Amino acid sequence: MIVTSGFSPRTFFKLLSVTACVFALAALPCFVKVGMAGREHYKDNNRTVIIDPGHGGREIGAKGPGGFAEKDVTLALARMVASSLPPRYHAVLTRTGDYNIDIADRAAMANRVGATLYISIHAGGGFSPAANGVIIFYPGPATRPRSASASFSTGNIADTGPLTWDRVYERHLRQSRYMATLAKKALEPLAGADGFTVVKQACLAQLEGMDMPAILVELDSVANPAVEARLEDPGYLSAVATAISSAINHFLQQITEPELRY
Repeated sequence: MIVTSGFSPRTFFKLLSVTACVFALAALPCFVKVGMAGREHYKDNNRTVIIDPGHGGREIGAKGPGGFAEKDVTLALARMVASSLPPRYHAVLTRTGDYNIDIADRAAMANRVGATLYISIHAGGGFSPAANGVIIFYPGPATRPRSASASFSTGNIADTGPLTWDRVYERHLRQSRYMATLAKKALEPLAGADGFTVVKQACLAQLEGMDMPAILVELDSVANPAVEARLEDPGYLSAVATAISSAINHFLQQITEPELRY
C-alpha cells in the first residue's frame, strides 16, 4: 500500500530532524548489506542497489482476506531480489526484520550511502476482489505549481542551485522512467491472461527525497483471494524476484555512471 505525497512545513521540519540525526543512523542495524554494514563498504566501483521492503512492525500494510500481511511478503521478496543480484552489485535492504522505519529516514539512509538505484516493494491494497495487476511507479511532481526552470519533458533541470527535498528526484527522472519500463517488461510474463502490468508517474511519499533513480513496484491487490494465495507461494515470489533483479541488472549495464549522475 502506498501513500501520495506533498511537501509541507511538517515535512520540512522532519527533514531537518533527519539531517541532524544522520550520524546516528550509521549505528543503526537497519541498513545492512547482505552480510556487511557501513559506508566504508560502498567506496569501491561496485554499485549499490537499495531494496526497500515496505512497512514493517506495527505498520502491517495491506491485509488479505486470508490473513496475508503486506509487510511479510515485501521483506521476503526483498531478500530474494537481493540474493538474485550478481555479486558485483551491493544489495542493501532498508530493513532486515519486522520493524518499521520512517519513510523520510529510508530516503536519508539511501542518500547517505550514495546509492545507484532504489527499488521500493509494496503490495496493492485495493478493495476490489477482482483486482489483479502490477503497477510500477516512478517519481512525479506534486499537484502544486513548479518552478519554470524544471523541464519535465526531458528530465533536465536548469542550474538554479540546490534542489529541495521534494524536487531532488527531477535530475534522475529519465533514469527512473527507464528503470520502470524495464521492470514492466520483465514482470509482464508473470501477469497471466487476466492480469496487467503498467507504469505510472506519481508523487509518492515512498519515493520523495531520493537523490538517485528510484521506482516503486506495487504487486497485485491482496483483496483478490487468488492474488493472496499467489503472493504466499515461494515459487511465484522467486519468479518475481528473478524478474526484478533481471531488470536491475539490465539497467545498470545499459546506463553509465556519468548518465546516472548528471
